Amino acid sequence: MSTPFYLIAHHALPTQAASDPAGLWRTLSGPDWSTWLAMIGHKLGESVRGVGVEGVVTGSAVSTRDGVEMLAMYFPQPAGPGEPYYAVLARRAGSTELRSFVFELGAPEPGGPPRVIMAEWRVLGDNSIGDKGSKMRIRFDEEPDASHEACLRRTASIMNENPGPRTNAPAAPFAPAPMRPAPRSAGLSVSVVVGLAVLAVLLVGAGVLYLLVNM
Repeated sequence: MSTPFYLIAHHALPTQAASDPAGLWRTLSGPDWSTWLAMIGHKLGESVRGVGVEGVVTGSAVSTRDGVEMLAMYFPQPAGPGEPYYAVLARRAGSTELRSFVFELGAPEPGGPPRVIMAEWRVLGDNSIGDKGSKMRIRFDEEPDASHEACLRRTASIMNENPGPRTNAPAAPFAPAPMRPAPRSAGLSVSVVVGLAVLAVLLVGAGVLYLLVNM
């Protein structure tokens, strides 16, 4: 059975990061972070003691590295493979689109150092075979260092090396083509024709008046 720590890092965070990135970022970077965790714990029916957001108590939850803004959620020491050390939400500075990373304990190797595996969860949404809110897990590198700074460094590196999916830029609003003045030659021709027509009418009128006067 999955622990609440696993469910938060591998399911709750990536799902909400996809559905409400701005709201999740605002909540976890401010005073409501503990309320969010309490609601998750209540929904899971499990204690989430030992989970928190790095720096949020001192007002410095957001860390920036190489143009990447990050929030890091920490967890108790992993009890087994797949359990998280950290979950990191990351976005480009000035953007609201979030990417959700997890740093988890890998299966140990006899006599080897701890394996800290980095992966990203991307929510794909509903698909044609009936999966609701399906997700894709992308595994990156592994290192023995599970410190907060190491996780931020690796996240910023992946964000800059692998930009991930991008949404299409909105189409520019339709603008009517500017009015173009009529060619000068066409304007002159029309004026000449109109002038000649008026002159002809005047000449005909004068001729008729002359005939009437001399009858």
